[in-house]
Amino acid sequence: KGGRTCYLGPSKDALAYFERLGYPCPHLTSPADHFMDVISGDSGGKLFDSWEMHEEEMGLSASESKHALAEADSKATMESGASAADVGGGGGGGGSGGGGA
Repeated sequence: KGGRTCYLGPSKDALAYFERLGYPCPHLTSPADHFMDVISGDSGGKLFDSWEMHEEEMGLSASESKHALAEADSKATMESGASAADVGGGGGGGGSGGGGA
């Protein structure tokens, strides 16, 4: 409940994004498991703050970001038949399906 976005983009770019923030994926670890471990253990909010700074650098408003998230969720639903999962709790989080984490 009250989840926040920490990444929204192509899944192929997620590993590099998390690595730039200081969270490289350990050898022989599933990237999905790694993302969940990092996100659930980020008590200081570094990931969320970094994403918000990224949005500002890209010139995205909160409504544009939410619109992009809705489009990604819709595309993932159409492609896989399942909606993107929220990260960090409920509504408004980044999706793991369709490339968000």
